[in-house]
Amino acid sequence: MAVSGKPIGAPGIMKGSTGVKTAGGASFVVKLQEVSANFFTVFKVAPLAGRLFDPAIDTAPPESTRVTVANMAAVRALGFASAQEAIGKRIDGGYWTIIGVAPDVRDQSLREPIQPTLYRVDEGLFALTVRSALAQPELHALVEPLWARQFPDHPLELRSARSYYAENYADDLRLTRLLGAASVIAIAIAAFGIYVLAAFNVQRRGREIVLRKLHGAGRAAIAGLVGREFGMLAGLDAAVGLPLAALATERYLSGFAERAPMGLWPLAGALALAATARHTLAAMRLSPAAALRD
Repeated sequence: MAVSGKPIGAPGIMKGSTGVKTAGGASFVVKLQEVSANFFTVFKVAPLAGRLFDPAIDTAPPESTRVTVANMAAVRALGFASAQEAIGKRIDGGYWTIIGVAPDVRDQSLREPIQPTLYRVDEGLFALTVRSALAQPELHALVEPLWARQFPDHPLELRSARSYYAENYADDLRLTRLLGAASVIAIAIAAFGIYVLAAFNVQRRGREIVLRKLHGAGRAAIAGLVGREFGMLAGLDAAVGLPLAALATERYLSGFAERAPMGLWPLAGALALAATARHTLAAMRLSPAAALRD
């Protein structure tokens, strides 16, 4: 169990900040995260260098003995070459002493860049985090009587960390579902049209196909004959549609500070010509006797 200045992952909550000076005298703003001494233990965060807070040692300190744990973003902003170099350094005119370096913990939406953060121990906090194997209703039933005795004027609000992160992406999820449904409908309509056009084209050119086969054309030549027309049509569609799709995708993803490397495979997948495959295979297997008899 740990406490912090705000629920981890909660969107739209003001975060504390303070100005810090580097060794060279430059100033920048860091996020000041107030946590209990066992905060990193509860969240299973290991130090990159030095040590993290220890409940047996670190309590809310007096002004003269302030210690802090910095994340890697703060280490880089302070001008240190490595996490190890930052250990034991006094920053901001000696106001803070760095005892450890934590990894960059993403406690906000992916739309927000990782900020330089200094963690400090503070006991007067209001967000309680509990790690438990119990289901949320069972945990609520256990915690609520204790909470009511300690804080009778404040009703208990118990939420999972997952729900806070989900709240960050609620609008994105709604947009994804809307675009997904519209895309499925558009692809279905387009595939049906291409299917019908491919069937008509194979039927219209049936005699030509069998004559070519009688004159020695192989399966590859027949497939090329049937597919050439649709390949040109797909190429023209791709030349018009894919740049617009790539531009729209890039514009949407530009709002995120971090994103997974997607590559070009989603755009390439849009060129799948499964709707013409059946009739291409049918043309390759077309019997000359049956076609000429018709």
